Amino acid sequence: METDTMISMNVRKLLTLIISLAFTLSLCACGGGGGGGGVGIAFNPATYSVAAGGSIPLSVTVTNTSDISVAWSVQEAGGGTVSPIGTYTAPGTAGTYHVVATSNADTSRSAVATITVSALALGSGTTYSGVFANLSSMKAARSNHTATLMTNGKVLIAGGLGSGGAAIASAEFFNPAARAFGQFSSVGNMATTRAYHSATLLLNGKVLLTGGIDSNNAPLASAELFDPATNRFTATGAMKNARWLHTATLLANGKVLVAGGDASQGPGIEGGVPLAAAEIYDPVAGTFTPLTVAMINPRYSHTATLLNSGTVLLAGGQGTGGQKLPESEIFNPTTGTFAATGSMMVDPTVDTGRWLFAALLLRDGTVFVNGGDFGAQYGVNYLASAQVYDPVAGSYADLAAGSLMTYSRAHLAIALRADGIVLITGGIGSDMSDPNAIPPADFLATAELFNATGRIFLPTGSLSSARANHTATSLPNGKILVTGGNQGGSFLKSAEVYQ
Repeated sequence: METDTMISMNVRKLLTLIISLAFTLSLCACGGGGGGGGVGIAFNPATYSVAAGGSIPLSVTVTNTSDISVAWSVQEAGGGTVSPIGTYTAPGTAGTYHVVATSNADTSRSAVATITVSALALGSGTTYSGVFANLSSMKAARSNHTATLMTNGKVLIAGGLGSGGAAIASAEFFNPAARAFGQFSSVGNMATTRAYHSATLLLNGKVLLTGGIDSNNAPLASAELFDPATNRFTATGAMKNARWLHTATLLANGKVLVAGGDASQGPGIEGGVPLAAAEIYDPVAGTFTPLTVAMINPRYSHTATLLNSGTVLLAGGQGTGGQKLPESEIFNPTTGTFAATGSMMVDPTVDTGRWLFAALLLRDGTVFVNGGDFGAQYGVNYLASAQVYDPVAGSYADLAAGSLMTYSRAHLAIALRADGIVLITGGIGSDMSDPNAIPPADFLATAELFNATGRIFLPTGSLSSARANHTATSLPNGKILVTGGNQGGSFLKSAEVYQ
């Protein structure tokens, strides 16, 4: 009897141990934390809010592996989409949805984020009024700065040319949830003064700031990270090449492609020294590694757009000898190489190269490029034209004959509305309504829209202040934040929101 009791007790202990072990393994398999030796994966934060049709970047941290890339999916059918770098675009219907991130290093590890999608609440209800509303001023006047939407819905505004015309180190937050229209607050200084730099949101929610020129107009090789958990900037590994007017693009593998730029002394942007060199930033190692293969064309003041395929379209810019480039190329992260793709010179009788223009990925996966400058003499030949690049065909298409912006414009800023329409703001240019007139270029307060479905331009309200070299940032609530810029030698503290 005593022996039977002991056996029964041992069996119960064994069963308890098995159940405990199974529970532990089930917790590990869902990938919650990063403890132990296995791959860990977690969203930070785990909940997000966005307006219907709006977008917000998601932050996921993968630990205990050098491969921090993830596969994205949405649990609910019709529950929105996620880009290769974790930008969630909400459906047009309010509700609660769930995004799953699965580690590519260990596909048994995943994490789930909850997304609350609300109806659009704009100036005239749930539709855009086309009106810009003035905000309280920024803490510092600045142009040629960066404005980065973060995973908490705030916008990090950093650096730029300050009121004295030299690069500054100050940074600030814009919180769209504060007050009626939002509020600016100081967030300290970058480790280095910089303007004409780049700012890239990483998968872990930190922001990588690279290059630019310092307060003495010298090009920078330094880089730094902003950590929203501490609100501090700290230095990270330096680039191999000092550069400004370059691009820095987050890739699906969590690394960053830094491409091109100007290696010469600033602040003059014409006739610089374009770079063909590119390098990759690894956020796990905190270092930059030069690519063994250079870009096909040295270029600066170009654009770089991540495509839905995970490749990067690099377009236009100023090349060797001051040439305004029509050429484009594709970077493939898998092979680490660049390949030529279609030229913007679709019709040599009307098309040209362009720099100081804007580019944006549309909802259908094509790329909208518009505006810029093409002349041999800077500041004379501003463009009112636009084109659409088709990644499947590998070519650009001109818009229908006569489909031009109302104003030619370079040094402009564009952003995507929650309904998929492009907002085009400010810049330097001229009124094109009279095709026989050649009016002098001026700083613009005008804005207009591009309807990607009909591929036509539409009117909308004007900015409160004319501005160029400013930023335009789509907010999760569907509104668009416009900050800073300049009017000649006057640098702006003003900001406004489009709704």
